[in-house]
Amino acid sequence: MKAGKPSEAVLSRSVLKQLKKDPNAPVSRMKQLDYGSFTINDTQVLMSSQAVGYPAITPGRFAVYSALNNIVCGGAVPSAVSLTILFPTEAPEQELRALIKEADEACHENGIAIVGGHTEIVSGIREPMIVACAAGTVERAAMVVSSAVQPGMDLVVSKHIGLGGTAILAHLQEARLLERYSAPFLDRAKAFEQEISIRREAQIAATCHVAAMHDVSLGGIYGALWELADRNHVGLTIDLKAIPIRQETVEISEYLNVNPYKLFGAGSLLMATESAEPLMDALAAAGIEATVIGHTTDSNDRILVTGEEQRFLEMTQSDELYKFRR
Repeated sequence: MKAGKPSEAVLSRSVLKQLKKDPNAPVSRMKQLDYGSFTINDTQVLMSSQAVGYPAITPGRFAVYSALNNIVCGGAVPSAVSLTILFPTEAPEQELRALIKEADEACHENGIAIVGGHTEIVSGIREPMIVACAAGTVERAAMVVSSAVQPGMDLVVSKHIGLGGTAILAHLQEARLLERYSAPFLDRAKAFEQEISIRREAQIAATCHVAAMHDVSLGGIYGALWELADRNHVGLTIDLKAIPIRQETVEISEYLNVNPYKLFGAGSLLMATESAEPLMDALAAAGIEATVIGHTTDSNDRILVTGEEQRFLEMTQSDELYKFRR
């Protein structure tokens, strides 16, 4: 199999179908959503695990935010994080210390703490592997279940696509990129790492009664669109030119021969709503950029429109980050 997330088909037949349902367990697996949940009285507890197996300069930070971004898509307020770290025998101890510090700082930025986990030094791996498990709560009636998407809904994207991936590439490929671009240009791209949280826009979107929220992560905006459509059995019509993208992402992607629409998109939230206007107004009032990029349809076709041209969206096989190593 290729590096990265497995396809929806592989996930369904080889993972989800192997899980037996216990009628006595108060747990909902939320099939093919980004989190699992269970109920305590009228409170829904949401949990998500995210691993960083892609090249990242600050894997602790990215792991924590990737897990948090998943549960806030369900409307949850984060409560805690636990970490599992597998560390190479050849790596220096100060790298482990830095990784933990990054993760801890990311938690403090969200008013939560690392409450447990496991750390092990392992032979046979080249790079650290970190898994963050985030937990949060939401009132059961306020939970956003991303399986309520219907044909004719507007699709809205927050901020810009490819932020997380651009920041990582600006670090990893700095020497190569400096052959073409200035240091201030790369510094701006690296700073995108500070924008990878989608918590604020998710909180606002939940109050606007959106039908679905999905964080743009591995596989980029193309992957997020495919997953949203596939899970809800709807088609898509997307205006490719409307998809918001920073100039730094455009130029770095072009120079490194990367497709920015398939690039790790932490920092952007994909939302489906019956009417975009109230959602856009609420986000604008909070100073959060958002763009309508298309709508859902009642067919199985997922169509990308560029001017007069149309083509079909294809399932993303792997994120562009996997072309690179640390």
